[in-house]
Amino acid sequence: MCYDLAISRLIQQLYNTVALLFAGNLLSKDSYAAVGASSMIISCLVGFFTGMSVGSGVVISHAIGSRNRRLTQDSVHTAVGLSLAGGVILMIGAPYFLTWMHVDPRILTEAVSYLRIYFLSLTSVLTYNMASGIIRSMGNSSVPMLTQLAGGIANVIADALLIRDLPCVESAAWASMISQSLAAWLCLLWLARQEGDCRL
Repeated sequence: MCYDLAISRLIQQLYNTVALLFAGNLLSKDSYAAVGASSMIISCLVGFFTGMSVGSGVVISHAIGSRNRRLTQDSVHTAVGLSLAGGVILMIGAPYFLTWMHVDPRILTEAVSYLRIYFLSLTSVLTYNMASGIIRSMGNSSVPMLTQLAGGIANVIADALLIRDLPCVESAAWASMISQSLAAWLCLLWLARQEGDCRL
């Protein structure tokens, strides 16, 4: 189980790395710097929300173990609701985060554009993390890893296609959003098809 969680987390961290690689090879130095300026924020937030998903998994596991159907359902729905709301709040705060980090004004506009779209995808990241925490609490750690792997492959393909056809930092962010959304959607679809208290 710990290997699956570690692999899923590694793949999530590589989304931004893949965007940096494509931006560095296909876009300008300023675009590369704009994507790079967002890396620390994204790494911190992915780590924070991975921890939140583990915490929600503990609460849900406890509810399942105590056969408390009402608590299980409430915990599942609260976790998914928090993930959706958190992504919207972070998207609105993008310029403030970059200003607090004293990002060079020359790249600030591109960095804000990239981070806003990426933060929009954080709704999907949060949803994936919460849904994967729920799935792990049910004793299944391979489904979250496989859905994240599918998202990672989609990210490489989307980055290659979008940056080639629309060479700008926003393309890299949209590629991340598409692939993160795919991983989240696959986890939610798996949960929706389950029987029992954890069904969405």
